[in-house]
Amino acid sequence: MYRQSRKGYIEEQIEKIGLILTLILTGRQADPQKGGIEEIKKSCKTLTGVDISLLLALPVDRLPTLFEGALGYDSGRSLAAGILLDERAQLFHDQNLAASAFAAWPKALLLIVEALIAEEGFRTPEFRGRVETILEKLGPDGVTPKIEERLATYRKVVG
Repeated sequence: MYRQSRKGYIEEQIEKIGLILTLILTGRQADPQKGGIEEIKKSCKTLTGVDISLLLALPVDRLPTLFEGALGYDSGRSLAAGILLDERAQLFHDQNLAASAFAAWPKALLLIVEALIAEEGFRTPEFRGRVETILEKLGPDGVTPKIEERLATYRKVVG
């Protein structure tokens, strides 16, 4: 029973994330500089229960604690938050706000990695590819020791 409900949860989260990414992309096509920002704000609050501005303000090492609870790590909310932070970072980059983008990408990376470590069902090629894309954007100097530590665990678990 638990396995069945867990599988349903994973599929539901992936579907929600896909729909939101479609809305963000549509907004970006309409307005490359600002399109998608409102959708990111609204979706972040809906999917994670956390405002995107809080995610952007908190230190990177503190973010995973937002998704810890009595039942363990909520990898679905963590994954959604990481992806929305990645999308927000890309919009910062497109707006020539490089410092803001490079502050958001490590946060996105850590939350996505934590989700993939915690939940095998989220280890899709798309989400694993997103990890690699963020790493390329950050370069070797953009990864903190905490993120390096979690990446080592990620590589052991995910392969």
